[in-house]
Amino acid sequence: MRLGPDAPAGTMAQLAGVALSCGVLPPSGAVLRGIRKPGLGLVALDQSGKGVACAGAASYLHPDHPLGRRQCWWGMLATLPERRGERLALILGAMALIEMQDRYGFDEVFTGVTPGNAASEAVCARLDLRAETTSVLAFSDPRQLPGGRLTK
Repeated sequence: MRLGPDAPAGTMAQLAGVALSCGVLPPSGAVLRGIRKPGLGLVALDQSGKGVACAGAASYLHPDHPLGRRQCWWGMLATLPERRGERLALILGAMALIEMQDRYGFDEVFTGVTPGNAASEAVCARLDLRAETTSVLAFSDPRQLPGGRLTK
């Protein structure tokens, strides 16, 4: 399911539940619904309506920045442990890339993967995303993040 402006709160809760249970911090619902800026959230639901995987993408630079209308953030790929190996993160990640390009015109993405996270590195490689030597420095309250990390 794609989260739009009218997405039910329960669907947003399923996406957040998957992300947080996997140690991935989701952006705000207004960003994932595309309300505050160009963005989207995707969640795969099982037959009972339970979230089992998710992905997200959103603009992150000011529109006047030279890359502001070309490059977006992409990530938040997470899959519940019992559903791993089904390529759900790969599928949702690809869907997010395609929709950000088709809907909003973004043709570059920025993501963060902790070195050594083989599963995330494999998904990125499969989608033909390549590592660059760019580093991002972020500050946050460690009490607000499980394990004190923004990404896995």
